Amino acid sequence: MVYTVKVGGVKTRGRPAKGIAPEESVAGRILDSACQLFYKEGLRATGIDRVLSQAGAAKASLYAHFGSKDDLVAAYLERQAREWRALVEERVAPADGRAGLLRLFAMLGDLVRRGDFRGCPFLNAASELPDLSHPARAVMRRQREWLHGLIRGLLSAAGVRDLDRVSRAVVALYDGALASSVLDADAGGAAAAEFAVEQLLEVTAPPSSPRRARAARAGARHRGAR
Repeated sequence: MVYTVKVGGVKTRGRPAKGIAPEESVAGRILDSACQLFYKEGLRATGIDRVLSQAGAAKASLYAHFGSKDDLVAAYLERQAREWRALVEERVAPADGRAGLLRLFAMLGDLVRRGDFRGCPFLNAASELPDLSHPARAVMRRQREWLHGLIRGLLSAAGVRDLDRVSRAVVALYDGALASSVLDADAGGAAAAEFAVEQLLEVTAPPSSPRRARAARAGARHRGAR
C-alpha cells in the first residue's frame, strides 16, 4: 500500500520461491498473508488458521517466527507504519513548513481515493484492541509519536503561534480525514480537512504574501501527485 499490502501471488503451498531461504520465505509468506487479511477483513474476524492456509505454512512456523497471533498483529502494524513513514518522508520534511503540511494532506487525499482503501489500519486496530497491554499497542504508540512529531515540526517551521493547541487540532483533522472517508463513504473528507488546515494556518501563522501562499499550495499539489 500503503494501508493495503500488495501481495503478488501469495503461494498456497509451503514451497519457498527459488533462491529464498525456506525459513525466511515462510516468515515472509505468513506476514504477507496476515497483512492482506487483517487489513481487508479485520483482526478479530481473521483466524490464524486462515492466515496460515493462505501462506501455505504450518502452525509451528507461526510460533517459531512470531510467537502468537498477538505478535503477528504487532508485526502487521509495524510493517504498515514503516511503509507509510517511508512514503511520507520521501515527500515531506519538517523544514517544509506550510507547503509540507499541505502536501501531507494531499497525500491523504490520494490514499482515500484508492479502491482498496479500508480505513486507517491504526484506527481500525485501536477499535479492536482495547487492551492497552497488547503488543500491537506499543506499535501504535510509536506511530502516533511519529505523527505528532512530524506535524509539530511542520507547524513550527511554518511559524505557527500557539503551537501546542494548533498541533493537536491538525492531528485531529488528519485522523478525521481518514475516518470520515470510511464513515461517509466519501473521499472528499480529506480535501475538506486540507481546506481546514489552510484556513487554520491563515489565522495562526505569520501572514505571507499572496504569491508565497500560491506557491505553497502549488508545491503541495505537485509533490503530492508524485
